[in-house]
Amino acid sequence: MSIATARIRSCELDSDPGWLNVLVVVGLALGLGLLPPGTALAAPGDLVWPSPPGVGGNVGSSPALASDGTVYVGGVDGKLRAFSAVGAELWSHDTGGIVGSSPSVGPDGTVYVGSYDGGLDAVSPAGEWLWSYTTGGSIYSSPAIAPDGTIYVGSSDGNLYAVQPDGLLAWAYAAGGEIGGSPAVGPDGTVYAGSADNSLHAVNPDGSAKWTFATGGGVGTPAVGIGGRIYAGSFDQKLYAINMNGTEQWSYDTGGRVASAPAVGADGSLYVGSYAANTLVSLDIGGNFRWSYATGGNVYSSPAIGADGTVYVGSSGGAVHAVDPATGSARWTQPVNGAVVASPAVGPDGTVYVGSVAGTVYALEGVPGGPAASVWPMFGQNALRERVMNDTDADSDGIFDSWEVFYSQFGLNPNDPNDASVDRDFDLASNLAEYLAGTSPGTPNDPNTGSELVIVPGDVAPLGAPNGQLDVADAVVSVRIVTDPGLTSTLPPLGQVLSDAGADANRDGRHGVDDLLLIQQAVVNETPVP
Repeated sequence: MSIATARIRSCELDSDPGWLNVLVVVGLALGLGLLPPGTALAAPGDLVWPSPPGVGGNVGSSPALASDGTVYVGGVDGKLRAFSAVGAELWSHDTGGIVGSSPSVGPDGTVYVGSYDGGLDAVSPAGEWLWSYTTGGSIYSSPAIAPDGTIYVGSSDGNLYAVQPDGLLAWAYAAGGEIGGSPAVGPDGTVYAGSADNSLHAVNPDGSAKWTFATGGGVGTPAVGIGGRIYAGSFDQKLYAINMNGTEQWSYDTGGRVASAPAVGADGSLYVGSYAANTLVSLDIGGNFRWSYATGGNVYSSPAIGADGTVYVGSSGGAVHAVDPATGSARWTQPVNGAVVASPAVGPDGTVYVGSVAGTVYALEGVPGGPAASVWPMFGQNALRERVMNDTDADSDGIFDSWEVFYSQFGLNPNDPNDASVDRDFDLASNLAEYLAGTSPGTPNDPNTGSELVIVPGDVAPLGAPNGQLDVADAVVSVRIVTDPGLTSTLPPLGQVLSDAGADANRDGRHGVDDLLLIQQAVVNETPVP
């Protein structure tokens, strides 16, 4: 007989909210008829609890969850509120301005929240005000909390602020445009922030500029994916995949401006809302379309992913949707009172928390197991909303461990420093080169970039050939190239031809270097390979 943990959805004998989390020996109780009449076990999508109606007048803030189950959320009445795990209000703190951003919870339980009065407030878990730091504009951005305790937050004054845990300013970075989205912190400590200057800014931990990536519209809240790749949506309707060096990996036009922050599935799939298109869009790790799901309303809400892959998202149509990750079909839809512009949070037990503009916070039954085992499964990375992608490079080979684990089927091992130099797919790009370019280490001529051989029409030799001579080593230096798509099909299989510079791998009477030279000449002259 199996024993399971379940939540009681309704019970005639006891309406105390403590019953909502009671442990039930389901098999035994049902088998022996021990459950009282009228009892029903909760199903995914069922309402666990709503907060009292009208809380804050409008909840555009996304909930944050503390490790003890406390739920924090802000409202247009300017208050940060704390609810217990069963929906009872514990306390409120008046920030002095509308709270549209999500709170973030630090490692010691301190809650950080910004408001439209320009202040970043630090509040204790008991609701006591600790300090405030005032910026030069309104704060729509939600704070990010670095492992060293530094709090990063954007302001409408165009600055990204780094504030120390004691409330003192560490530095401010001028982005050149309002920062309405929330910053994200990469595995190397780089801070990424979108701005109304149509750019994503990468800022070093000391506040100096690292790089700027330009788009065709304002940039919102970024997410950090496998191996440190950055994903950011823009009002130009596109979702961008950006390498850690600031180069574009790919972009996809969603058909509507992207105000939603993307979420990353355990398999690398991406999920993002397209505001005006009223859809949730899914792409694979290479930026290829998988499916879209019509929500029936604008999607400002950022998706969250459960342990079984279910994707949760809200819409202005007044509902929370649970979507199958493989097919894009609805698993369930829960109507709520008012539009949902806030982003759901998935708790450790799988419960889904979200607020509505009607001023109600909802807890909905999810799937046990918490959020997906992914590097960025929801808005803010985790339910604390810390916004940090934690990763390591255990073998110090220049490749973050999450990327090596993701591609372990191709022989990568986060504890083997020698695998960085291996070219498993014989395409002239080592595993390290593939990582830096964002291409697959097991797919020759990765379709994400086209051919990986570095031959640019008009160049005498590829990038990285200081002596003007072309050899296989030069081809590994830079792996993204521009070639005539029609000409690419005339090239022999590069993995066979060029796997060894001194060998005749394809038995055409020429060594690999000679083949490489002929291919370069053919590309430059736009003639077929002899």
